[in-house]
Amino acid sequence: MDYKIRPDKMAGSLIKMGFGNDKPVDVKGVRVAPRNVLLALLPPAVKTELQTSEKVYGCSLAEVKGEKADEKITYTVYRISNLLEDYKRWGTKWAGVAVPAALTATMLAKGEIKTKGVVPPEGFEPKPFLAKLAEKGWIFQESITKEIHPA
Repeated sequence: MDYKIRPDKMAGSLIKMGFGNDKPVDVKGVRVAPRNVLLALLPPAVKTELQTSEKVYGCSLAEVKGEKADEKITYTVYRISNLLEDYKRWGTKWAGVAVPAALTATMLAKGEIKTKGVVPPEGFEPKPFLAKLAEKGWIFQESITKEIHPA
């Protein structure tokens, strides 16, 4: 799995200015850690709104390569998301993380996932899970490619 998003420019700027540092500095005779100052000034994460009119997209992609019946096959499934649309619909721009996690918890609670113990996400059957995400309006793109060797 690979998930790529652009870096947060504001967070990068704050870190470059030293606000990520936890070592106290002297401010008018008072020792304070810059990170503590920043955290005291920022609103709680749940109250942070997406403040942008620009279109910001993310892409989640899974790719599996292997062989079947002596053919090399690549199976790809991906979802392109608009973070502003996700924010409006789900209340978070990180719906790509939150919605699948909540869906998995719901499926576990309903007994729809029978696997016991600690299992990584790739250990579950993907089709029922993706079908449930599709019911929630998530659209996926799928492709299967085969390597062809002429005789």
